[in-house]
Amino acid sequence: MKEETLRVFLSYSAQDRSYRDELLLHIRPLVDSGLCKILNTNEKHLAGENWSATLAQQLASAEIVLLLLSADYLNSDYLKKTEMIRAIEENRKGLKFIIPIIVRPADWQGLPIDRYAVLPKDGLPMSFWPDEERQNVWENDVIEPLRRIFRGVDVKKLRKEQEQSMSTSSVNPSEVAAMNQKIKRMISDDNLEAAIVQLLDWVKSQNDLKTAYSLALTYAQYKAIQRQNNQNFISNKEFEQARSRVALGLMTTLEEINQTAVGSH
Repeated sequence: MKEETLRVFLSYSAQDRSYRDELLLHIRPLVDSGLCKILNTNEKHLAGENWSATLAQQLASAEIVLLLLSADYLNSDYLKKTEMIRAIEENRKGLKFIIPIIVRPADWQGLPIDRYAVLPKDGLPMSFWPDEERQNVWENDVIEPLRRIFRGVDVKKLRKEQEQSMSTSSVNPSEVAAMNQKIKRMISDDNLEAAIVQLLDWVKSQNDLKTAYSLALTYAQYKAIQRQNNQNFISNKEFEQARSRVALGLMTTLEEINQTAVGSH
């Protein structure tokens, strides 16, 4: 990948994979020319690893975030409260460009995302056009504007600002130790949800965007397994096993934070 190649993250609902695939097809010339690189295209690869950490890293390193909006996207707490909000926060800091693409009807007006210019023009969903016409819409009303936007981005400057923002803050090791004890006590007291929220708030206060995003995904996963248990979709044994995995992940995150704090002093 060339140094000037823009890193692009796609944020989309699983129900919109067909539109994602259409986008990947039409954006291929921009990829082949070295203008951009799509970071998150290999879902099978993600299935075999810590996908939340991988997605966090991909989103953190991207200069461009393409939001493929639909009603399903906006009905997803995970997408709306993690990927979209994180992208908006970093855009407001000047660290990313956000480009919403309306793929299916969605009530996006009045949400934080409505301050951004959307594609296609006038916000008409891609699903509005029949297949044979939609190909021209992709080329003329989505890909061509993306090409102009991408060419206007100062990649080196944006990447330098990202690196400065993500650099490790100077944290007092005693403060980290106190936070560690507090979170471990919550986990020991079986107050796992509060532990996730408390740790998430703390890492956000330290401007640790990568860890904050990973914890936000962990929180979304935890709420999902809670709902599955409440609706009897999983057994109590499966629920407790899932809780144990979340708790283990939190302990690993605490250890990584502790090592980073010690290493910075």
